[in-house]
Amino acid sequence: MNRSSVSIVMFAATLLSSSGVAQAAPPTYRLTEFGADDSASKATYVTGVNALGEIAVTVYDNGNGTSQAYLWRSGTLTSLSGISNLCGPNSNSSSAGINNFGHVGVSVYSSDFTCFKNYIWNQGKVTFVGPGPTGYTVESVSGPNDRDEVIGSLAGTNPDGSGFQVQYSWQNGQFTILPPLPNGNMYYPGGATATGLNDFGVIAGSSGTAGGFRGVIWVNSKAIDMGTCPGIPNSAAGMINNLGMVVGSCQVNGGTFVPFVWQAGTFTTLPIPNNGQPQSGSALGINDLGQIVGYQYPNSAGTGPATALLWERGAVYDVNTLIAPNDPLKPYAVLLVAEEVTLGGQIGAMGQDTRTPNNSSVFYVLTPEN
Repeated sequence: MNRSSVSIVMFAATLLSSSGVAQAAPPTYRLTEFGADDSASKATYVTGVNALGEIAVTVYDNGNGTSQAYLWRSGTLTSLSGISNLCGPNSNSSSAGINNFGHVGVSVYSSDFTCFKNYIWNQGKVTFVGPGPTGYTVESVSGPNDRDEVIGSLAGTNPDGSGFQVQYSWQNGQFTILPPLPNGNMYYPGGATATGLNDFGVIAGSSGTAGGFRGVIWVNSKAIDMGTCPGIPNSAAGMINNLGMVVGSCQVNGGTFVPFVWQAGTFTTLPIPNNGQPQSGSALGINDLGQIVGYQYPNSAGTGPATALLWERGAVYDVNTLIAPNDPLKPYAVLLVAEEVTLGGQIGAMGQDTRTPNNSSVFYVLTPEN
């Protein structure tokens, strides 16, 4: 992500104003589809999109149980060089995000999982994220941000032989364990989960507490309780941008989720299109311009097919309605969950192509036309 500026701050403030704002015409998008052509034999996952339109991809072969990480750039899908033998001949690999310099988080492992290692890949060069601190092994990696910092989970073993997890951040060979809030072990393994990381090293996630679960940001490895939406007992944070704006959802007892954006201690709940009955949904991604993406369910119970959403300048849109009318994929694409949005406005979304067998999940990258 790029650094903040006065114009970005003004745009973000506009987003938070839900009344008295003249609405600009909504954007329209062109679709790029991943996975529909081989969904019967393979599963394709987009794990990150950067501001240059480069895309981190993982392809799982359902026939032989193997996987491989790729970088998509300018219409070409290329396997990540220099990683095929890091866990022995024909190592498996999976991507885990990409930054704006094209550096990719990647896990490499043998078919029997006796070898499992995590790296940051940069044009064929790899930086090892590990070994873990004494008593821990690195279980997952996510990122990197533009400073090549990553987050993930570490696995350890209790004296009785049982396993546990803790969350970490890593940069330049240094691991930092992220503590949960007090009594955090009530809700998550290890007490917390880290989900988002900005370019200043501020981390967003969630932790259990004695009174429920809470959205959390970690600043200099200190856990700060974000609180929760007014009148709603629980909150969970997703992504964080470089302005410190966090998105996620608050949960009403009984299961209904309410999407929010949070900044400097203030929760603002986000509207959901109303089809005549209460809705449930969540915000998953946010960029430095304040564009937010997520999804909604058709009812308060959180069941049934989801619908991908975009919040922009105080308005909310069903992303399916924003596909360019003459896009050849428009008649077949059903966008269910919008997962991330880049500074350039590209959206990564999970959905279905109605032509695929059993409506298998496919992934789309939406590029704005205007």
